[in-house]
Amino acid sequence: MPWPLRMLLITAPLAFLLHCFTVYRVQRALLTLWPQLPRRRLKWLRWLPLGSFLLPAVALAQYSLSGGTGVFLYQEHIGLWDYLLNYPFWIAFLTSAELFPYLLLLTGVPIVWKKFFSSSPPVRRLAAAFQLLLIPTLFIYVSYRILNDTRNVRLREHVLPLRQLPAAFDHFRIALLADIQVDRYTPPERLAPVWEAIRQHPPDLIAFAGDLVTWKNHFVQQGLELLCGMVDSVPRVACMGDHDFWFAPKPIPAGLQSCGWEFLQDQHRIFPWRGNRVLVTGITNIYSRPIPEAQARAILQSAPDAELKILLVHQPSQALIELAGQAGYHLVLAGHTHGGQIVFRPFGFTFTPTQLENRFFSGAYAYGRLWVVVTNGIGLTFAPVRYQAPAEISVIRLQTSESINAGD
Repeated sequence: MPWPLRMLLITAPLAFLLHCFTVYRVQRALLTLWPQLPRRRLKWLRWLPLGSFLLPAVALAQYSLSGGTGVFLYQEHIGLWDYLLNYPFWIAFLTSAELFPYLLLLTGVPIVWKKFFSSSPPVRRLAAAFQLLLIPTLFIYVSYRILNDTRNVRLREHVLPLRQLPAAFDHFRIALLADIQVDRYTPPERLAPVWEAIRQHPPDLIAFAGDLVTWKNHFVQQGLELLCGMVDSVPRVACMGDHDFWFAPKPIPAGLQSCGWEFLQDQHRIFPWRGNRVLVTGITNIYSRPIPEAQARAILQSAPDAELKILLVHQPSQALIELAGQAGYHLVLAGHTHGGQIVFRPFGFTFTPTQLENRFFSGAYAYGRLWVVVTNGIGLTFAPVRYQAPAEISVIRLQTSESINAGD
C-alpha cells in the first residue's frame, strides 16, 4: 500500500476523535443556551464525525478494485473526488484541530469559576455562546488560509548580517528554491508571477535544494522546463532531493546540467564574484541516502578556500549544520521541511509535526557565526493543502560590516 494512503488511514481516526469532541461541545453549548431544546433534535450531529472515514474508504476501495492503479489521489489532474472528499476532509480536520485547545479551555472555565465563586450559570452561558461563535469563525479563517497559503507563492526576503565578509559581498542576493514538486496540485503556471519577478530583479546566485517532482516521471519534463527557463545569466546550482532520488535520480541531474545548472552531488564549485570567490558545496542528504557523518566531515573539510562559503543540502540535519560551522561555512541553504506545510499556533505557540524531525524548519536561523536558511518551498506532500506555511521562494540578501555600520 502506498505511503500516502497508509498515512491517510492513520490520520482519519485522529480526525474522527477531534470531530467527536467538536460535536460534543456544540451539543453542550446549544443545551446550555437553550435548555428547552429537545435532545432528540441534536442526535443527528453525532453522525457527522463518521464523515472522517469517507475519504480513506473511497481511496481504499479504489485501490483494492483497481489493483492500485485507479486511486484518484494519484491521478494526473485534480478531479471531482478532490472537491467532494479530499479538500473538505482537510478543511474539516484542520478546523477541528485548531478548535480543540480553545474548546478545551472554554470547557474548563466554568468549572474553575465555580470552584472559586458560588455559582457559574452566567459564565457557562457566556462560554457556550463564545464556543458557538468560535466554530464558524475558525472555519472561515482556516478555509481562507488554506486557499491563500496553497495557491499563492510569495517572495520572502531574509537580510543576513555577515560582518566577516569582504565589502564586495554587500547586498549579494541569493534566490533559494526547494520542493517545487510539480504534480497535479502544483502546475508550473502557478509560478509564473514569481518567475517574472525574479527575471526583473535577477539575484547573484540561484540555488535549488531539491525535490523537483513529487512522484510521477510524467512531470519530470515539466519541472525541467520550469527550472531551465529561469535566469541563465547568473550561476545556478542544485542538489538532490528525496523525491528526485526516488523517481528520477538520473533524468533530473542530466536535464538540469544540459541547460546550464550545476548539479552537485557531494561536490564543490567555485564561482567568481568581483575579485572574490564563492564556494557552493552540494551534499546529498536524503531519507534513502543519509550521508555518514565521517563522509560529510571529509567533504566539508576538503573544501577549497573562498571568501563566501555556502552549503546546499536538501535536509537540514543538525549534524551537517554543526559540521558546516566547524568547517568555516557562512551559509547553509536547505528545503525539505515545506515550512511544516501544516502549522498550528494555539495561544501564540508554534507547533508542526516537522519540528519532531528538525528544529530548523522555516526561515533564517543564526547558529553561531553560521546562518541557516530553510525555505518553505512551493509544492506539497501527503496533504493537498498548506496551512500557515505559505508557499515561497526565499530571497537572501547579505550585509557586510560596511552596510551594517551605515545602518542600511
